Amino acid sequence: MPASFETRRGFCWERRCADIAKILGCRSQDVDNPAIDARCKILDRLKAARRVEILRGSRKSWLYDVNRHLNLSELIRREHEALERLSSRTSCDKRVNDGTETAKYLETV
Repeated sequence: MPASFETRRGFCWERRCADIAKILGCRSQDVDNPAIDARCKILDRLKAARRVEILRGSRKSWLYDVNRHLNLSELIRREHEALERLSSRTSCDKRVNDGTETAKYLETV
């Protein structure tokens, strides 16, 4: 992933917000928060949506959408990588509280 992915107002940030908003069915302003806690909540929502999609697939529902499932998996992977980068950045900056909370969250994921 390019280094510009974390740019606050760059193209990649806007695309990230648009992709997540589209897949979760919310406004892009709802996901336009770079804070670690907000990103963890978005990751939880993405995982919940993927679990629903997996259930649809396992029950052979006609509502199952393989492209949605793949998009959710890709967004989860990207958010997880971004959180790992943020946690390593905060631990390097000696911000113990943010890094510790993120590290604990990433262990539960």
